[in-house]
Amino acid sequence: MAETWTTQVIKRDGTTEPFDLERLAGALWRGLYAVGGTLTDARQLAKAVALHLGRQRRTDVTSDELFEMMLKALRRVRFAEAAELLLLHRTLRSVRREQLHVRHHGDQLTRWEKRWLVRVAMEIWPISHRMARIIAGEVEERLLVPDRTEVAREKVLSMLNRKMCELGLADAVPMR
Repeated sequence: MAETWTTQVIKRDGTTEPFDLERLAGALWRGLYAVGGTLTDARQLAKAVALHLGRQRRTDVTSDELFEMMLKALRRVRFAEAAELLLLHRTLRSVRREQLHVRHHGDQLTRWEKRWLVRVAMEIWPISHRMARIIAGEVEERLLVPDRTEVAREKVLSMLNRKMCELGLADAVPMR
């Protein structure tokens, strides 16, 4: 009988989720698209990374390790420019996360953390952690713009509510 196992991805916030081939292909596609690569290229490279993890019998991998594997795979097949674009995007996102603060009630200021919004989404709506991460990521993408250093908590919650409505996941628009 063949041995089977699932590789878990350890996210930056410490949570884990199963390795997702399509999600990895989507991340690769974001870099490849800009340099003329195809979705088929992205899927093939994602399969190569998955094969590598399987051969190593990895039961867990950090998101940082997975990102490095992605970059290495892109560079190995002569898509170095796509790798550099992905690296630049990740670096800019990290810098913008560091710069962004949320102004709460009573003028309390805290550093932006996507996991805060994930928790809020899960408290308000009956959605999975994974779905909350995806939605919070989309809100975060709109928040992390150049020169924005502060955002009101109410604006973040309003953006979250709007996104839930757009996706048809909210019967009503709760506001906390």
